[in-house]
Amino acid sequence: MGKVVLIIAMLAAGIAGYFIGGWSGRSAKEALAKAETAAKESEAQYQKTRQDLEQKLATIGTQHEAEKQKIIDEANKQQADFKTAVDTREARISAMQKERLGIRSQITAAEQRVRDAKTDSERQAAEADRQRLINQELAVRTTVQGEQCAIVKVAPSLLVVLRGVAP
Repeated sequence: MGKVVLIIAMLAAGIAGYFIGGWSGRSAKEALAKAETAAKESEAQYQKTRQDLEQKLATIGTQHEAEKQKIIDEANKQQADFKTAVDTREARISAMQKERLGIRSQITAAEQRVRDAKTDSERQAAEADRQRLINQELAVRTTVQGEQCAIVKVAPSLLVVLRGVAP
């Protein structure tokens, strides 16, 4: 009989252990399910954030390329304008030298009028005209010299100062 009681006690302990173990396993399974759900949500958020960042990066890259192309186009236009200006320099110099010769002949005529003036008012008017022509001739001569100077290379040290960057 002692053995039967012992068997019944062991059977009761086994049944109690089974039910107690079933309850504790259930909470662990629920915790695991919650952790899996949280991991899936976290992965989805990560993928969304990554996609958003890649889209922003692509937009920034596109904007950068557009701005870079705009700068390149402006530089090419400036270079073409400069080349055109340099190419037409000789024609401008020739035209200004002809203009200067015309002004020189007008100055000579004005000097003759100063010498031939009979009254002070005629002399003053001729002298004012002569001075105006001298100033005009000086402006043309300075412009011609500036145009002729354009063919001389500028020292790199001066370009650094003028441009702010080394050539």
